[in-house]
Amino acid sequence: MLAGITDLDAAREAIPVLAELGYRHADHRAHEALWFYKQPGGRYEDRTHQLHLTRTHSSLWRERIAFRDALREAPRLRDEYESLKQVLSCETDLVAYTRGN
Repeated sequence: MLAGITDLDAAREAIPVLAELGYRHADHRAHEALWFYKQPGGRYEDRTHQLHLTRTHSSLWRERIAFRDALREAPRLRDEYESLKQVLSCETDLVAYTRGN
């Protein structure tokens, strides 16, 4: 998930709030986003949800929105990506899944 914010420093107030909802905070492109994930199985590899809070003009925001728009505009690309994700969803190794993405 990607959520747009206006102030990265002010968004840090969300860290304890999201922690109460079971999200863990970790560094990922810390200069432009706050990254959170859930790992109900206790292992990092078992994470099930990811959330990026980032400024709406950051490079991360632009990359993710451009990718979304490309999938919306190109049915063939969308279908190929869907097929890839279905194949990768059978992968039990999260690192291998991410590399295949």
